[in-house]
Amino acid sequence: MKVLLLLLGSFTGSLVQAQTGVTHPISEECGPSVVCVNHYANVLPYHFFRNVSTMDAVTTFGDTTVANGTVLQDVKTADFIVYNKEKGLDILGSNPSYEYVFAVNDAVHEAPVYVASQNKLYLSQLAPPPGYLPQLVVDLNQDPPTLSEYLSDPPVYAPNGGTFHDGKIIWGASGGNRSIGGTEQRISLRTLDPETNKTTSLVNNYFGYYFNTIDDIAVHPKTGDIWFTDPQYSWFNDITDTPPQLPCASYRYNTSSGAVVVVDDSIGQPNGIAFTPDGSIVYISDTAAVSAPIDPKYGHPGSTFNTTHRRYVKPGPDILGRPER
Repeated sequence: MKVLLLLLGSFTGSLVQAQTGVTHPISEECGPSVVCVNHYANVLPYHFFRNVSTMDAVTTFGDTTVANGTVLQDVKTADFIVYNKEKGLDILGSNPSYEYVFAVNDAVHEAPVYVASQNKLYLSQLAPPPGYLPQLVVDLNQDPPTLSEYLSDPPVYAPNGGTFHDGKIIWGASGGNRSIGGTEQRISLRTLDPETNKTTSLVNNYFGYYFNTIDDIAVHPKTGDIWFTDPQYSWFNDITDTPPQLPCASYRYNTSSGAVVVVDDSIGQPNGIAFTPDGSIVYISDTAAVSAPIDPKYGHPGSTFNTTHRRYVKPGPDILGRPER
């Protein structure tokens, strides 16, 4: 029996030693607060494991546990992560740094729109917690830039997507509430004239039904029509008081006639939307891996991860990666 155990131990030891393809080192310091990941860490030494991310416990690549306990620790604490040394280090320079500019809460921030004539950046604050009516404005004319609350006339509740077109900000207002700020707000396409502070509603219903969210928007480069996505996140995150009445879909708003038509209803949770420069192709992202029940009896469950749904995980751009913190 002792002989057999010794033989087995010798055999399993040879298996560990026989692992091939591991790049050494997996990662290494390659500048001040810069860590280079060699060969994209395509082959990690056994045994390694990374927990699945949830809304309450997000994991990053640096949280991957590896047998010796030291691999990837530098990735977890780095300010900059480089996956392609030749190009990445050239972009960063010899002494890269970043500056912490504003202290904001942990709410989701969306719909950034830069207004060149004012040199200001408009953005929104969603939830949690829900019920925040103003927007935020970064004044880049100040040194250092300042951040302040901004309330339009009439106010716009929870812009989720935004763009600048023909001198106005176009917002996808994702909030629905009967009495917030003394007014009723419904999910809608809105415009803001940043010079006069006045807002106008373009469309706030689909043949009498409330929209679900109006998440992101894009203006067609040739027709000027406004395309927008309508997932269900406002209900999940308690930004609207009405459960979804419509299936998830993407729409086109004709700015001349006012007609609103469905352009796609095949995507689980349509989210980001963008056109090619010539307008011949539209790209719509599907974030249905983040979903929840819509039955009112479950209330507002938040946007939970469904890890069994089809999803594409990409750690960062080809050249540079931003630490996931």
